[in-house]
Amino acid sequence: MNIDPSDIDLSIQVRLPLFLCHVSAGQPSSTDDCIQDYVMIPGGLVPYPATTFALQVAGDSMSGVGIIDRDLVFVNKAVEPVHGRIVVAVVNGEQTIKRLYSHAGKVKLLPENPDYQPIPIHPEMDLIVQGVVTGLYRPY
Repeated sequence: MNIDPSDIDLSIQVRLPLFLCHVSAGQPSSTDDCIQDYVMIPGGLVPYPATTFALQVAGDSMSGVGIIDRDLVFVNKAVEPVHGRIVVAVVNGEQTIKRLYSHAGKVKLLPENPDYQPIPIHPEMDLIVQGVVTGLYRPY
């Protein structure tokens, strides 16, 4: 979905849940001690706020697509996690952000930085896709 900046009404704000546990853009990290807060953003940036939440990124495994340490990513739980989408996933209880590879019966979570290795998903592993990344905010 492309958004024309001139179409964004900055006067309308939406309140998104912000999970203060950092989603790992590197090696998966535990999500056990998340503290929830809220972030206000322009409504035009999030078409479906009821199914969207925010997470802060920790690490640089997704730097090849412009997602870097300390970015806030907007994650939509209702968007279908299909091959090629960037997802927030929990692998064996550890949360990470990666590109989903799902082809010919094989599933992997792919980094967008050559310094990191793909995470192959095997049948004995527990994989939960929490949602698809639909936006990003970068604090300066």
